[in-house]
Amino acid sequence: MIWRDSWGAFRVGPRRLAGGSLSGPLASQAFVVDDFIDVVGEMTGAGNATVLAEATPAGRSAAVVNLLTDAGATCVGKTNVDEFGIVLRDSRLHTGVVINPAAPDRDVAGASRGAAAAVAAGIVSLGIGRDTAGGLRVAAASCGLYCIRPTPSRMPMAGVRPMAPTLDSLSWVTRDLDLAVSVGRVIMNPAGAVPYDVRRLVTLPASVLDVEPAVDEAMRRHVAQIAARTGLPVSELDISAGEVAELLQHFHEIHVGEAWSLTGAWVQTHPFALAPGSAVALRLGTRLSDSDRSKSIRRMQSIAAKIQKKLASLNAVLVLPGAGELPPIASEVSAAPPQGPARPARFADAVALAGIGIPSGTVSGAPVSVSLWGPTGTDESLWALASACAVPPSKVEYAAAR
Repeated sequence: MIWRDSWGAFRVGPRRLAGGSLSGPLASQAFVVDDFIDVVGEMTGAGNATVLAEATPAGRSAAVVNLLTDAGATCVGKTNVDEFGIVLRDSRLHTGVVINPAAPDRDVAGASRGAAAAVAAGIVSLGIGRDTAGGLRVAAASCGLYCIRPTPSRMPMAGVRPMAPTLDSLSWVTRDLDLAVSVGRVIMNPAGAVPYDVRRLVTLPASVLDVEPAVDEAMRRHVAQIAARTGLPVSELDISAGEVAELLQHFHEIHVGEAWSLTGAWVQTHPFALAPGSAVALRLGTRLSDSDRSKSIRRMQSIAAKIQKKLASLNAVLVLPGAGELPPIASEVSAAPPQGPARPARFADAVALAGIGIPSGTVSGAPVSVSLWGPTGTDESLWALASACAVPPSKVEYAAAR
């Protein structure tokens, strides 16, 4: 196979970095990892030129890379990421623009944009990325890809550069649902699986997560299609806007607080090495003491437990848009964007849900998706539901809401 990157997706490659075994469930599959994940013999740059210049080659590959190569897949590159993954677009200061293969006039609106672009372009069949606050899921939604964000405790994180350990996990993107599920069966800990009999779909009001009307309308039409295919009833989850706002505020405080705790010393000795948006986002963490951060973790987990209990009592799956906004026109992208696109993903992360993103078509030529979320450990039940209700996304174009 000859690989060629015409999209700006790769920092290293495309070339063979870590060969797979000659047999296994993922034999012949080529994959990439984002530049937060170690591959033996390669540097990990985290989207920052100075970090990359100071890095040394990894002595071993991340656990997830080894699981994939043991299963027959071959790693052929490390892909571009936004700086530290703390905001959505500052990496272009260091790595340039990544073009969206699914909609070249649109941005790849997510921190792990290179992995999504490489898969959407057909260069590889699988992309793996650290997904702390929607960085790969938003990019997947922008590129019309399937994306699994598993129960975090079921994923091996050794060899993945941390950002906010309370929130960090891995996700993966594919163009094919069956492959996405096969990857999950290879890299996830089966001991954490929880049987779940799905009996209901629930949604949130668009206003609660500040979802763009066109995106919300497309999601609700897809929910109606899922309900028609499965016979599942649909209702709204009983949760207040204030409770959601508090949950997201605690998530934000944990995110920036832990990020500063891990990177603050480096930032202070490299004051000119960061793009402005990343510097501002990281320094927000200086406002929080360890005690403040601990309180936010306890409060977030308390609210999350209530939401998980509500879902479980209904045997419900929560349906959210894959991203809160359409991917923006590339020529109109600002250096430091609003965080609205990631709000649905951050809500799911704050509640520690298991999820899968499903491409659902386009609005004005821009890909949109829905994501299915269930309580901790219900990953396999979500995959089965996704398989039962998948709609061929390339054939669905939704009219933009007025």
